[in-house]
Amino acid sequence: MPRTPGLTRLTREQFHALTRPLVGMPVSHTWRGAGSAVCLELGELTTFTRTVRKLGEVEFVQGEASLMVYWSWRVESPGAIQFGSWSEDPRITRGIASLEGHTILDVQLEGRLPELVLTLDGKRWLHSFMTAEGQPEWSIRMLDNAWLGVIRGHVYRNASRSELAAAGARG
Repeated sequence: MPRTPGLTRLTREQFHALTRPLVGMPVSHTWRGAGSAVCLELGELTTFTRTVRKLGEVEFVQGEASLMVYWSWRVESPGAIQFGSWSEDPRITRGIASLEGHTILDVQLEGRLPELVLTLDGKRWLHSFMTAEGQPEWSIRMLDNAWLGVIRGHVYRNASRSELAAAGARG
């Protein structure tokens, strides 16, 4: 892996320690991204507008932290898969909306390639589950605006913009 400023490879123990602040946070807002992507906004919400080319001013909602699984995922209950990325669109939309109000109980990695498992109250689990070539497709925007995700089979932390700016000012 080429040396990239602000990119740090994490052990599973480091990932676990970094994600502990997410435990106890509510799922405050959910939304669908492109295709079957699922996005969960955690904690207190902030609303802001941005100018989007061809759309004009668009309002966005962002939590203190965000969790995204881009594709190949499922939501499990103790005895069944409730819905997933291959479900019909209306079922995905209803299912994702039903996660609002739940609380994060745990954030774990599972498998040889790091699949994300989010444990919610109410006996629900959101599980990334890549079924195509490449990498597990998930990311977490942390409370400090750094990002966690998978590159070449390993979990990495990508520093926040303010960390990178501060490092640039020092360097």
